[in-house]
This record gives sequence, structure tokens and C-alpha cells, in this order.
Amino acid sequence: LYTLAGGLKPMSSGFWRGSFDVEDPDVSEITAVRASLGVLRNDVWHADVQVFARADEGTRSAHAYVIHRKALSQMIERHESFWSPWGITPGTHPAEIVAIVDRMPRADRWRGYGYLFGYPDHAVDFFVEAGVAADDGRAVGPGKDREFIHIPTHATDSGRFTYAVPLDHVATMADRRLAEHADLILAAYAERRAGMLDPQRTAEELLRLNARFEPLRRTGVGPVR
Repeated sequence: LYTLAGGLKPMSSGFWRGSFDVEDPDVSEITAVRASLGVLRNDVWHADVQVFARADEGTRSAHAYVIHRKALSQMIERHESFWSPWGITPGTHPAEIVAIVDRMPRADRWRGYGYLFGYPDHAVDFFVEAGVAADDGRAVGPGKDREFIHIPTHATDSGRFTYAVPLDHVATMADRRLAEHADLILAAYAERRAGMLDPQRTAEELLRLNARFEPLRRTGVGPVR
């Protein structure tokens, strides 16, 4: 929702998950999911299936994802110093970016996904730095070095749009703005959800919500009524 309705998150993923045997692959479900995502491929969004490079015990995982094209381009421009060494520019195709991030070294991969998923910069910095510090034996985890900020979604109040912060973290303007914007989007979605009766009408309603909330992401100020 937070990707489709305004691009608060440049990317959302995992709303479909699958896997297949590398030695005897059956990718028919991936083909079907890719076809079903066609309604979310247009000038505003790009949706596809990400097949992960790494296989685990002979099984390769795949997730569906959707990207807000403008939000992605603007995020890449904002963090040009991170993306440019990978040859990624605001005009790089979303699918190429997703594939490159999956294959980055671990710390860069964490940072790349953090930016893609729309977490505040301070949260991305903390997650990467804590992950690197864990390699040196520092105790990490809930209650040890971090707590979590949860942004409610339609499905649940916690665990879906969540990011880690230090235990002594004081909410920043970025935290407050993210929560306020998400609250506006979620309320507007709840009002319109009854009219989302099939994939096509759902996409049309979400495009209307996107037109309403995209300016909020760009300006970062004031509610859109």
C-alpha cells in the first residue's frame, strides 16, 4: 500500500513468496504470478518477481515486489554517492536495480534494501553499522542494542513496516513524518477498500490514491485531504 499509494516506500516485496528446486525447477507458478502482476506495470509502478541469486540447500526463493517509479528515481538521486559506483542512475530499470542489490556484498546489500524499503536514513545507517559490529562480537538484538518502530499496515499494526533504532533513540522529524504520512494513506485506503472488487478496479482506485498522496511525499509537508 505505501508503495502503490504515493511511493512512501519506493519498494514493497514479499506479498507473494515461492521457491523451486534448482536441480528440477518448476517455474510455472512464477510465470503465473508475473502475469497476474501485469495490472501493476505502467508508468507509475513496476511489479515483478525477484528470483534470489543464492540457493539454500538446493532451493531458490522468489518474492513478488512492486516499485513506485518516481519514488525510486528520486531516492537514487538523493543517495547518488551510494548508487553511482554500481552504475545505477535514476533512469536504470527497476528490475535491474533489484537484481544488483541482491548480489551486492552484505553491508551494501543491507543499505540498498534499506533505501529501497523507505526506511529513514538514520535507521539504515544504524542497521548497517550494527550488522558490521556484530561481526566483531558485539551483542545485538531486541533489548540489547535496539528497539523497533512499527508503522501500522492494513494487515497488522506491527511487523510489516518496521525498522530498528538504538535503545536511546529519540524520534526524529523523519520518524514522525513517516508515521503521519502512513496514517493518512492507511485511512484513505480504508475508506476506498470496499470499492476494490477486482484487480482492475483495485489498480484504478490505487492510482487515484497515488495521485492524491504523491505530492505529499515530494513536498514532505502538510496533509492532503
